[in-house]
Amino acid sequence: MNNETAQEIAFTMKPKTIGLEIECYIPEDRESLINRELNAVVPYQRENWNTSTRRHWKGITDCSLNSNAPRGYVGREYVSPPLQPAQLFKQLFKVLEVLERNGVKVKKTCGLHVHCDAKGYTPKRLQYVVNHAVKSEQAIDKMLAPSRRGDSPYSRSMRSMLNTAICQDSGRVRTGGEFRYRNVNLTAFAKHGTIEFRQHQGSLDFGKIVCWIALCQATTERCRLKIPRTESYQNPMHNVLIALKVATANIDGTIKPVHAEFRPVIQHVIERMHHFGFGNDAPVLQSVLRTA
Repeated sequence: MNNETAQEIAFTMKPKTIGLEIECYIPEDRESLINRELNAVVPYQRENWNTSTRRHWKGITDCSLNSNAPRGYVGREYVSPPLQPAQLFKQLFKVLEVLERNGVKVKKTCGLHVHCDAKGYTPKRLQYVVNHAVKSEQAIDKMLAPSRRGDSPYSRSMRSMLNTAICQDSGRVRTGGEFRYRNVNLTAFAKHGTIEFRQHQGSLDFGKIVCWIALCQATTERCRLKIPRTESYQNPMHNVLIALKVATANIDGTIKPVHAEFRPVIQHVIERMHHFGFGNDAPVLQSVLRTA
């Protein structure tokens, strides 16, 4: 995916801020060069580990990665400021160019975390997020790497949190590692006013990241409306995309994008499901009819 296609996708998204965290391994002897090159293309600072929101990209130490670092590499996390989709994609493209040019790597220990603006959210809406995560978990698993599926040690299932993530008496989000290190981290709402999606594996692929961000924002916006709590039913991906208002259904069982610009996002989902061996469960996208 090029930046032009990403901007077309951004045009259909809500103009609400999104934050991104990229976990990766950088060559230890190239960190100074990476810092200089990042500073030349985006607002950027190298900082010690912190969870503060900045107006610039920051490169911070990620100690959780270092125990599994390849020889000659160190774990780092590159965190964007909160940006609207068009600006985030524009800057992300430049950041990834620098990282890839300098031999940065990801392993299964790395994650990709997306923070979506949840302004106006209530405890009821936070529960809707949990409801959606639980009933859509198996479908989403099928487009992600094996290391991120089920009750992964890197991004744990929300299923056991269905009735406990939101305190029924006070309506507050429960805090602590038991609730933070999940596919969806609701504890970020109290600190940052965001919903944090943690399930995606680490990636330096611009197209994959753009599509995942679009799906995360679509989820955040959909969960502003009621989503029933169900413990056993699992949405197929066909239904998930329709529920997120990314696609609509045709009479023949295929789906079509709500906006033409969403076609690459739907194609990405289908391609990833086929890649991981779940082609039989993938939705079918309506063919584009071409006229002479």
